[in-house]
Amino acid sequence: MQSRPSHASPGSAALSLAVPGIDVDAVVAQAHLLQRIPAAGADTPLRGKNLGLLCTDDDSEASRLFQRAAGELGARVAQVRPSFSTRSSAQEIRHTATVLGRLYDAIECLDVEAPTVLELRLHAGVPVFDGLARQDGPLAQLVHLLAPGSRLEDRRRWLVQSILLATVR
Repeated sequence: MQSRPSHASPGSAALSLAVPGIDVDAVVAQAHLLQRIPAAGADTPLRGKNLGLLCTDDDSEASRLFQRAAGELGARVAQVRPSFSTRSSAQEIRHTATVLGRLYDAIECLDVEAPTVLELRLHAGVPVFDGLARQDGPLAQLVHLLAPGSRLEDRRRWLVQSILLATVR
């Protein structure tokens, strides 16, 4: 019996840190399926789900990519300007994480420092991502595994959608 090829790469490690417990091979396989499905008229498996997008720039490329990826799956995305600073207490961050976890089914952090993302992840009770949609984010090392003839932005979107499908319940 042949074993499946492993996609162990620096990107795999980064993705595992960004999304604990994620199966990188399954994410890539799902992204391959999404590649073959036209976006128009596709199923909306995340209909009724609410996602939070913590970002300071509503019009950044990563913000638009995340909104499009989630929207095509039927989810609603609310942009929230993070107000965390180095002076924010652990208690403030925990309280904010709890509130965000009650409001959203998952949270994408684009403009939040890594230690704060970790704290949010510990206390939100929902998936918390650290820059999935950023061009230099944890998915950057996996885009080369998808159809090279397609646009880079599309490959990144399919990977973000794959992560959302694997983690948002």
